Amino acid sequence: MEDFMEKYKVIVAHPGKQHSFRLASSLKKSGILYKYMTTIYYKNDSMLLNFLKKILSLNEKARIENRRNNDLADSDVVELYKFRGLVEIFLARFDKSRKIYTKWQQLTSDAFGRKVARFAIKYNVDAVINYDTNAYKCFEILEKKAPSILRIMDVSAANRLYMKDIYEKDFKLSGEFAKKLKEERFFLWNENSCDRLNKEIKLAHKFLVPSNFVKESLLFSGVKEDNIKICPYGTNFNITTSKKNNSFHIPLKAIYVGNVTEMKGIYYLLEAFLEIPKEKVELTVVGHYDNSDGLFDRYFQHINFIGRVNHAKVKEFLDNSDIFVFPSLGEGLSLSVLEALSCGLPCIVSKNSGANDAIIDGKNGFVIDIQSQKQIKEKVLWFLENKDLIPNMRMNAINSVKEYSWDLYNIKMSTIIMDWLNEKNKKVEVL
Repeated sequence: MEDFMEKYKVIVAHPGKQHSFRLASSLKKSGILYKYMTTIYYKNDSMLLNFLKKILSLNEKARIENRRNNDLADSDVVELYKFRGLVEIFLARFDKSRKIYTKWQQLTSDAFGRKVARFAIKYNVDAVINYDTNAYKCFEILEKKAPSILRIMDVSAANRLYMKDIYEKDFKLSGEFAKKLKEERFFLWNENSCDRLNKEIKLAHKFLVPSNFVKESLLFSGVKEDNIKICPYGTNFNITTSKKNNSFHIPLKAIYVGNVTEMKGIYYLLEAFLEIPKEKVELTVVGHYDNSDGLFDRYFQHINFIGRVNHAKVKEFLDNSDIFVFPSLGEGLSLSVLEALSCGLPCIVSKNSGANDAIIDGKNGFVIDIQSQKQIKEKVLWFLENKDLIPNMRMNAINSVKEYSWDLYNIKMSTIIMDWLNEKNKKVEVL
């Protein structure tokens, strides 16, 4: 490990968080992490964050404490633009239009990226790993001033340019939900935003993706398949091995967990369950929803809307359900599906969910097309008619998710990065 540390130096940079802690931990254990760079990080001697903890609610305190990775020493972490990061968190919660937030996020990302690039050049690192929609400015500078530094993009979500085509089709199908969708993804109909997204992809040498769907979305923009490596995430729940024995509920209990928005294909889910008798199958929807315009009024009598709950409560709802339905228009890799599988729930998922890689039709669930309430209804009714198969499918669900562990993620990710660095090093030696 010490030889690797002397041989290679890798920066992981993210102005937010996402799963960047996991990647940083993986590279730290492999001995090749040089620095983890971010905006807000809870160091033991952080006067500002310690002060905020004294005046914030318990939930807010927990959020601050979660901005820490116990695998890293404080000296492994470089903080940049902490105040900008705090403002971004504030805007994310209070800017309902998302327009001010989106603009601020881009400005912060660019300022952050400039400093990351300068730092990488100054310390002559071998690679910088940055994240989709946050990598543009950093990679632009590195291409011009230090082209030998390997530019790796960790792509957590499907290529937005690929998703734009899917959304445009949805506008013709989902009625009032389409208006919400366009409001949420408004930047995709801005020429400058699309140009920036396209350039960001072109600037990267290599791509890390969590699923075949994300890989497919990058191929759409001309990325060479050889430059893409798939490394799935792990599940955040412990695997449940005693799922309700051989019982199931009457009526059958279906559940959806996630933001209740059209990006998740929610229109097709709700419409499908309007056609399924509630006395036969109940649907519970867990996740934040905005009904300020009455969009969900027509569904309240037929479907149980719970709203946002904490992670522990999510597990309670999953443990009290029979099947999981997730018809998303596009995900990197739905952790909600992995968590449902870990709780022993057979899953009905869209082919764009990312988690469809884990589903084998008829074994642990079904993969369906996007934008199809017909297929959702058909598969839900299949479970109703084949309840005796659910216990076996539960065990299949639990077994299938064992391949999605953070330990396996660490091993595979370290191997991928080391292989790329060795490949780069060999090319330099040949020259």
